[in-house]
Amino acid sequence: MEDNGIINRVNLLHEYFNFLDDIVIKETLDSFLNNKQVQLSTERALHIVIEILLDLGNFLINKLKLPKPSTYSEIFKILCENNVLPRDLRDTLIDMARFRNLLVHGYAKIDATRVYYILVDYLDLLKDVSELLITKIESL
Repeated sequence: MEDNGIINRVNLLHEYFNFLDDIVIKETLDSFLNNKQVQLSTERALHIVIEILLDLGNFLINKLKLPKPSTYSEIFKILCENNVLPRDLRDTLIDMARFRNLLVHGYAKIDATRVYYILVDYLDLLKDVSELLITKIESL
């Protein structure tokens, strides 16, 4: 992996995964809902994680000369349909891209309970996807 931008993103990704791991360990749903600071920092960290995964995915799409995506959701769709990522993750990853859009554009409509459950239910999946993307990038 030669690209400094990619290396920086991967390092940042690991930093944010560690941050989110701490929240999963320390916060119950009740404590999460009663701490606006934790909610907001979690939203931002999830946004950055998903954004970096999209950046890594787009990097791979360009390197592998796959069809160009026109939306963030299409990045994961293209990667899954071309067996860069497992096909069975397609719909879940598309939902993650849509969640990223909600965090960025629909911030007035964010449900803290949903954020908490996305964190708890999907953090390991996001880590697994990051490892798959990083491994593929390193193999180029």
